[in-house]
Amino acid sequence: MTVDSERLQRRAHMAVFGAVLGGALAPLSAVPCMDCGGTARVYHHPRGYEADHQLDVEPLCRLCHRRRHPTPKREKRPSVAKLLRLPPALEARIAALAKREYRTFTAQVLVMLGRQLEVEEQRRDA
Repeated sequence: MTVDSERLQRRAHMAVFGAVLGGALAPLSAVPCMDCGGTARVYHHPRGYEADHQLDVEPLCRLCHRRRHPTPKREKRPSVAKLLRLPPALEARIAALAKREYRTFTAQVLVMLGRQLEVEEQRRDA
C-alpha cells in the first residue's frame, strides 16, 4: 500500500468515525452484519476510499470482512524435524518430551541443543 492510499484510507476511516459521532451513521453495535446478520464490527468501504465514497460503507462482522479481503495463503514451511532430518524414533521421543514439558517441538529441540552446548562447554573447561 502506498503512502497516498494509506492517507486516503485513514481519511475515509476518520470520516466514518465522525459520521458515527455526529449521528449520520449508526454505531456498529446497533447494526447487524450485511452478509450474515451477526454482530457488525467493521464498516467496509466497497467502492474505495476516495472522498466521494468515504461514507458509502457496509457494516460487516470480522469474518465476512475477511472473506471480502482474502489474504494470499502463505507458503507452508517444512517442520523442524524435516529440516534436521531426524530419524522417526528420535522425532517421536522429542515430541513426547515436548508434550510432557508443555513446549512446542521446536522449543524442545532448542532446550535440548542448549543443554548439549552446556555439556560440551563443561567438557572443554575440564
